[in-house]
Amino acid sequence: MRPETLHQMAGRENELKDELFKAAFERDRFEEALAISNPSERAYAVSQFFKSQNPAAVFAASKEVVQIGPKALPALRAVLQNPDFLPNYGEIVLSMARVGRIDAGPWCGDFHHHVRLGRNGY
Repeated sequence: MRPETLHQMAGRENELKDELFKAAFERDRFEEALAISNPSERAYAVSQFFKSQNPAAVFAASKEVVQIGPKALPALRAVLQNPDFLPNYGEIVLSMARVGRIDAGPWCGDFHHHVRLGRNGY
């Protein structure tokens, strides 16, 4: 092996370690959120994982808020108003529809209308 290759591999190893530590930290935070006994507070804590870049964390957040049920709706509405969650708005709206069913329909429709208009600059 050439010295440059070894240096590149060492750099990649450090990146992988960093990613592993990030994932472990995020997993620990998620476990802490799950331990919250009040369903509404747990929903707010878990909903923060909708802004994760880890698809497994987003899926876990969606699964948990659906299990919490209608008490999760205020938390879902709150994250939809935060642009940090934009990459996962679709998953959040889908979770909201699963949780709120008919009750969430008008809100999801209004939200979609505002996002569409905002993106088109109208």
